[in-house]
Amino acid sequence: MKLNSEIPLGILDQKYILLKYLGYGASSLVYKVKDNLSNKIYAAKIFNKNSYSIKNEIENNKIISQNFNPEIPNFIQFITSSVGLFELKNDSQNNDTPENKAYIIFELGTKGNLLKYIKCTEEKLDERFVKVIIIELVKAVRYLHILGLCHRDLKLDNIALSGDQYTLKLLDFGLSSKIIRTKDGKAEHQTEYVGTGEYAAPEVLKNIPYDGEKADIFSLGVILFNLRTRSLGFYKAKYYNPSIESNPYKLLYNYIIFKKYEIYWTKIGRKINVDELSDQFKELYLKMVAYNPNERPTLGQIFNDDYFDDIRALNEDQLQALKQEIINEFRRREALIN
Repeated sequence: MKLNSEIPLGILDQKYILLKYLGYGASSLVYKVKDNLSNKIYAAKIFNKNSYSIKNEIENNKIISQNFNPEIPNFIQFITSSVGLFELKNDSQNNDTPENKAYIIFELGTKGNLLKYIKCTEEKLDERFVKVIIIELVKAVRYLHILGLCHRDLKLDNIALSGDQYTLKLLDFGLSSKIIRTKDGKAEHQTEYVGTGEYAAPEVLKNIPYDGEKADIFSLGVILFNLRTRSLGFYKAKYYNPSIESNPYKLLYNYIIFKKYEIYWTKIGRKINVDELSDQFKELYLKMVAYNPNERPTLGQIFNDDYFDDIRALNEDQLQALKQEIINEFRRREALIN
């Protein structure tokens, strides 16, 4: 049996029919499921035993769900969570032994993740589209921070496209954490090394105390570069000793650390066409991925950056027309994916 078929693969908690295997994370499996009472279609995230992120993810999703804001619809909707019997058929993943598993039921992000839409073609997204997407993500992350949470694993894989409008939705809050502030309003530093290496801030990679909000801004900078160029601007945001490391791609972040920006753009120019990048883009990107977290802009400063002047200048009709262009482009790319 193919995992991608719509033939039932098993059952969860005697209530949810497993229709399609969607993927996996470090501590979970994800399935498309049907509630056999209501016939509604959802996504089920089924956790492995003793996953440390279960309680954390449930609590964080409840915070987001309880504070739903229709003006910021950029979060996958949490439906419910429980523990129940997870039973696969004999020919599904070679496992027919029922087990009790913790699980979360979500709205199904039916269109797949943003990474697929970037990688399905060699064509770059129109820069106007990139700007609109980043503005939407900045609004969503800013609202998440207002709710007292930092994501800590922002990446293209964790941004879903949902519905006919291809609405951007953040997902996977298993590594998110609460923001605790001191009396003077500053965020207390966090200590866990979590997230995905290519998107992680240097202070996270160094495993030293860090500000989760500033780490999220760094990850948004990596996303900005990836959306604009279809490439990552460096291997990982850490220092590599040039006398030991011969891979020039790994050495790229060194030039950002030491603010040798002209050399950085020359070196990265062997990988991408730097001439296509505006000075405003370069300046914003370098600020967002600054080695010193105190030099990174706030989300408000990003939103008001000169790079987005042309988008902010649009009237409502023009903005809606541009968003329709983006929908049409995502629809075209979806056909390529399928």
